[in-house]
Amino acid sequence: MRKATETAGTRTTTVTTALPGWSGNVGLSVKLPVLDVTLVEASHTHNLVVPAGANALRIATSWGNPALDLDLFVYDPSGNLVGTSANGTSTGESVSVPRPTAGTWRVQLKGFLNTPTSYTGTAQVDTLVPVTQ
Repeated sequence: MRKATETAGTRTTTVTTALPGWSGNVGLSVKLPVLDVTLVEASHTHNLVVPAGANALRIATSWGNPALDLDLFVYDPSGNLVGTSANGTSTGESVSVPRPTAGTWRVQLKGFLNTPTSYTGTAQVDTLVPVTQ
């Protein structure tokens, strides 16, 4: 029994840490997907710092009006697009990124079909920590 316990590995638990939230505004945006034409384009960008050792990064935005359509884009510290959310008629968008690298990430909310829109954003990181016995 002792041998099995010693070789069973380390038990872990997930600790969730909220990163600073933010708010922003996306101006009027009009895109006609059927014609593949953008008449007016607007977006808002926010940078957030992800600490080392995170096992997951979760980002969510909310604007509360399902008649407005905003899309979420998440870029890693190297500038690579690593996550998107475009739910259409919704009141928010969210993205989860597994094993994010530490550094400054860029979060962009782009208008698709919307009047000027205020939104809020939140971000959290999950970290696995050993359980002490």
